[in-house]
Amino acid sequence: MEIFSSPTVFALFSRAASMVVILLLAFFMVQAARAQEYFDKIAQTGQAIPGVDAETQKSNQSQVVWYQGYWWGVFKESNSGHWFIYRYENNTWSANATTGITDGTEADAHLDEASGKLYVLVSTNAKRVSRLSYSGGNWVLDSGFPEFVDIDASSDNPACITRAMDGDLFVFWVRGGNLKGVYSSDQGVTWTLPFIITSASTAITDAVAFRYLGSNYIGLFVGEGSGSKRFLFRRLSDSADPTISSNWVAETLPLIPSLDGDDHANIVRDADHNLYAIGKYADSNKFYLFKRYKNNGEWDYFKIEPNYGTRPALAIDEANNSLVILGTVRKSGELDKIQYTVLDKDNLQDVIGMEPWKPALEDGINNFSEVTVSYQILGNSSNLMVCGERDSSPGQVWYNLLDLSDIALPVFMAFFSATTDAQRINLEWGTHSEVNNWEWIILRREGEQGEFHELARLPGFGTTNFFNRYSYADEGVQPETVYYYRLANVDFDGTIHYYPELVKSSLAPISTFALYPTYPNPFNAQTTVRFEIGEAARVQLDIFDVSGRRVRRLFEGSLQPGSYNYIWDGRDDRNEGVASGVYFLNFSAGNYFRAEKMVLSK
Repeated sequence: MEIFSSPTVFALFSRAASMVVILLLAFFMVQAARAQEYFDKIAQTGQAIPGVDAETQKSNQSQVVWYQGYWWGVFKESNSGHWFIYRYENNTWSANATTGITDGTEADAHLDEASGKLYVLVSTNAKRVSRLSYSGGNWVLDSGFPEFVDIDASSDNPACITRAMDGDLFVFWVRGGNLKGVYSSDQGVTWTLPFIITSASTAITDAVAFRYLGSNYIGLFVGEGSGSKRFLFRRLSDSADPTISSNWVAETLPLIPSLDGDDHANIVRDADHNLYAIGKYADSNKFYLFKRYKNNGEWDYFKIEPNYGTRPALAIDEANNSLVILGTVRKSGELDKIQYTVLDKDNLQDVIGMEPWKPALEDGINNFSEVTVSYQILGNSSNLMVCGERDSSPGQVWYNLLDLSDIALPVFMAFFSATTDAQRINLEWGTHSEVNNWEWIILRREGEQGEFHELARLPGFGTTNFFNRYSYADEGVQPETVYYYRLANVDFDGTIHYYPELVKSSLAPISTFALYPTYPNPFNAQTTVRFEIGEAARVQLDIFDVSGRRVRRLFEGSLQPGSYNYIWDGRDDRNEGVASGVYFLNFSAGNYFRAEKMVLSK
């Protein structure tokens, strides 16, 4: 007992106990740090740009551009409140040049790639346009800039800047019940007084330069948040006087029954000069996507319906033939996130529900909104820079560089159809090509309002450039119940891609024969042939040219009652591409016959 009561031994035990406590604390701190690091990796997508204010605002403005191998951003420095050009290099944003604009909010940028000129508009309060020239890897503010522009855009509905193909610069906005504009014919040195294009109530507008039937145009897409609550489109020939309102040609957009428009708008064009515009409908939290076809100027629309959505934007990925749709999107009860979904831009489809959406910006703690992306035609060399605001105190601008080759749809669908017999629904689909396709997931829901549930899985063909056909028989169905089916595929790394294509069917057989108009038409890559047959019949699909020569037998065989989709890819029976022109689709099923005209325009 005296040994353990010795002061020396007691001191040794005390030191040992202290060391144990310290080691335990260090262990738990390391584990906590690892747990936090793991949580951050799970919950966080993207990261903050240090030292800039949360000023990305609405998606009719592009604050990032791709040029000379770099991403460039127009951001407001927190300390000074001045607007700077930032460069993204080695995963870091850094200030590169001043714009000379020292106040104001809501910025938009437009790049003249041919001359190496960058134009920056700050529309609210500042009312200034700056011009910078690219030299030696840096941007340099041109002498005499920024210039005053007489605009009165509000912070809720800021202005946008664009450049016509003849070189004129335009700024557009809506205020006081009118869609207005100003323009400059001397690279932004002098600007006209405001002119009125048409009436519009509490609206926002976005602009794009495009070519149509051999002429160059400026196009305006407008979303109204009050009054008539319409979506509008106006175009102006480069050769026409912008200040004369009658020179702005109105085009009718498809109307969505029972839904009103809202002041959310974004428009882009692809390399073929097809136009894509997206807006939000009031009180619905739904987007509607419009497409204008280059050959005939006709418009079509598609439903983009997440559980909750606002502030939509578009980006063109020409390398992968994709249209990227972005916005503030979430499930009910969740935090707002910047999310995206990808469509084949030549075969647009409705997007219903949350499965196709993936996060671009989130941290698991705060809300994100106000996405901004480039209006440019992008590809694998640029990828896609996404910026948005984190709703925190203070607010931050976050960014994420999406790999376009990675987010592109890995499977090129050819068709997806459903047929019925007495006791089951038969699904069939085909693919032109597949990349890393481990397996398919078949999903089904009952009725229009139900949730999709996994029905079955089938193995994929991995990576292949050959046509592959799949089928599945759903025997767990009830009479007089309508079922909806969709597909998803799983990559070898476990990534799931949901496809927007839907088919619906029920055990009640289709009672008529019908051939529907091919879509799209005109087309430049492929078009979809859709038909229904009400009873078992021998079906033949032939394509003829204007001389009456058959160029392709698309299908020949016996089919059961049901709906069918087939793709014509513009190739003949020898698998050689045919020339642009008019073609005729002949459809025969039993005693039923119908023909449809198609226009191929390459």
